[in-house]
Amino acid sequence: MSQSNMFRKKPEKESVVEFIVGQIENAIIERELKPGDKLPPSRELQKMLGTSQGTLREALRILEQKGLLEARLGRSGGLYVKAVTSDKISESLALLIRQKQISAEHVSVFRSTLEVSAASLAAIMADASDTAALKKLLNEAEAHLKAGIDSYDAFYEVEDRMHAALATMTQNPLFESVLITVYKNLPGYNKELIPPQVKNMKDSFDDWVQLIQSIENRRPDKAGWIMTRHIQRFLPSPRMTREENRQ
Repeated sequence: MSQSNMFRKKPEKESVVEFIVGQIENAIIERELKPGDKLPPSRELQKMLGTSQGTLREALRILEQKGLLEARLGRSGGLYVKAVTSDKISESLALLIRQKQISAEHVSVFRSTLEVSAASLAAIMADASDTAALKKLLNEAEAHLKAGIDSYDAFYEVEDRMHAALATMTQNPLFESVLITVYKNLPGYNKELIPPQVKNMKDSFDDWVQLIQSIENRRPDKAGWIMTRHIQRFLPSPRMTREENRQ
C-alpha cells in the first residue's frame, strides 16, 4: 500500500488530533509503517490527512510520547518510526514504585505469583550459558556467606542479581521488564525483610543451590516449588502486612 493511500477519512464525531494519532498508530501496528521508516514531510502529511500544521504537530507530539516515533537531527533528519519495546511499561512501573504507590504487600503478592512462574519458565528455557552465569553468582554469594554476618548486605545484593538473572532466563520480555524493574527500584528489598542472621543467609543460599539443580535437570515443577518455598520463607504474608500498616 502506498503512503498516499494509507490513511482513511476522519469520522465526524472523532477529534482531528485523535483521528491522526489513530491513523498513524494503526499504520505502525499493521506494519504499513515499519521501524526505521521515515514519515513523509509535514506538508505532505497535512495533505494526506487533510489537517492543519498545528493539529498535525500535536498529534505527532503524542505519538512521540507514546514511544512510536522519534525525531532525528542532521542531513537525514525527520520523524522516524521506533521499534516498540517494553521500555514504557518499565518507566511507568518505576514511577509507581518511586512514588510509594506500591506497598510491601503489593510486592509480596506479586512475587509469590510471578516469580514462581518465572522460575518454572527458566527451567524450560535456560541453556548451559544461563546456568553457568547463575552458578557464577552463586559462588559470589557463597563467598559472602563464608565471611559471615559482616557480609550480610553484600550477600543479598548478589541475591538481587540472581533474581534478575532468573527473570532474564525466561526469555520473556514481560517477565524480564516487570521483574527487573521491581528489583532495580526496590534495592535491598529482600534483606530489609529478613532478620540479619547467618542462618537466614544459609537457608537462602541452599534454596538457590536446589533451584539451579532443578533448572539444570529441566524440572519446571520443582523449580516453581523451590521458589514458592523461598519466597514464603522470607516474605511477609499479605495479612501480616495489613496489620502492621494499621499500627
